Amino acid sequence: MVVAQGPSTSNSFSNMNGSISRSSTTVWVLTATSPGDYTIGPSTASIGGGSLRTDPIKIHVSKR
Repeated sequence: MVVAQGPSTSNSFSNMNGSISRSSTTVWVLTATSPGDYTIGPSTASIGGGSLRTDPIKIHVSKR
């Protein structure tokens, strides 16, 4: 896989009854170089004093 575009990040903030929250989204566009099985590694995010980590994602790419 190769990165075709990215990263592209967008942020949004909301204030509801005095409670402020923030959302951040990061998008990568990946292109498979050939058919087969691929694994997209985990992503991490720092939140407050800790961090969150996603599981890897396994995908199968086939010819059209």
